Amino acid sequence: MSPKMNLSQSIIVDRALEIAERIGIEQVTMANIARELNIKPPSLYNHVSGLDEIKQKMAEKAQHILFLQLKEAVIDEEEGAQKIKAFSYAYYRFAIARPGMYEASIVALDSSSHDKFPADNNIVLLIKDSLAQYNLSESDSIHIIRGLRSLLHGLVDINRKGGFKLKVDMNDTLEKVIDTFLLGLSQY
Repeated sequence: MSPKMNLSQSIIVDRALEIAERIGIEQVTMANIARELNIKPPSLYNHVSGLDEIKQKMAEKAQHILFLQLKEAVIDEEEGAQKIKAFSYAYYRFAIARPGMYEASIVALDSSSHDKFPADNNIVLLIKDSLAQYNLSESDSIHIIRGLRSLLHGLVDINRKGGFKLKVDMNDTLEKVIDTFLLGLSQY
């Protein structure tokens, strides 16, 4: 950090996200953030209560960035299958291209620390909107949203950990898996 730059919570969170992107979310520690900012760790406590608050703020920002990318991907798509495909492909691309940001985005937010409609809820609403043509009950809609998010996260997680070693293109796998998911959804 330059001597003239004033330290703020925003700067701390941005630096923490940079660390997560560069070397992994598990490396986001008070000591590493302070080192990156060229300050002593106690100085961080003038702006944040601790690492838990930093990780909550990281999650809020990462979820917002993910939401904006997902929203942009589906904005020109019709309801239903095409919207769900666009959402799924954008989600997968984001997670693979921005692993630290993605890991930060899946941290559960403390409901007392954010606005009434945070980005994580907006992501859910984006999927729910894509499901409108299926006339699902509220309960079924929740199940389907959970299923889609779990399916996508599973593909991302296993791929990033090197679990898919067969010489089959992951984009083809993603397409087949989403098509299968949509086929099941069409049964409602």
